[in-house]
Amino acid sequence: YKSTQDYKSERDLAYRNIEKLQPFYNKEWIVNQGNKLAEDSNLAKKEVLSVTGMKDGQFVTDLSDIDKIMVHYADGTKEEMDVTKNTDSKVQQVREYSVSGLGDVVYTPNMVVKNRDKLIADVKSQLSSVELISQEVRDLMSRRDKPAENTDERKNGYIKDLYLEESFAEVKQNLDKLVKSLVENE
Repeated sequence: YKSTQDYKSERDLAYRNIEKLQPFYNKEWIVNQGNKLAEDSNLAKKEVLSVTGMKDGQFVTDLSDIDKIMVHYADGTKEEMDVTKNTDSKVQQVREYSVSGLGDVVYTPNMVVKNRDKLIADVKSQLSSVELISQEVRDLMSRRDKPAENTDERKNGYIKDLYLEESFAEVKQNLDKLVKSLVENE
């Protein structure tokens, strides 16, 4: 940043912290934004380790719809900041949020907005066809020495003895949410 116009050595930490809030921006913009931070702002005084998106008080993986960010500092402290979605962003694939108390300093999650609906539907379709009591799972149970212990009926019993039915049903019931979370965390 030292060679960037308007660089101030005493704001170096602020620039590095703004990088964490705005991963897609160039040095000139980072310096501009870092210079706008108030002197007493934690973002100007403490090293930021990470910034995590939140919605309704919960951490989320879908960063395209958040209402707060939690900033984790190197000294072990953390700070929650309210954010609101900017609708006038010039780059539609990058979400921008105004951060309460920071003027026009924005937060841009380190993600690109893409329509992943087809990918999610394809993955969900593949996973929803999986059954716990199936020939594929029974084949995994064919490890017994005696043929009488390897009948399909006995193998179904072995599968049931694993007590996976409730977990399996819960996963299938939540496939939309689980697949979406996995895909969005590429």
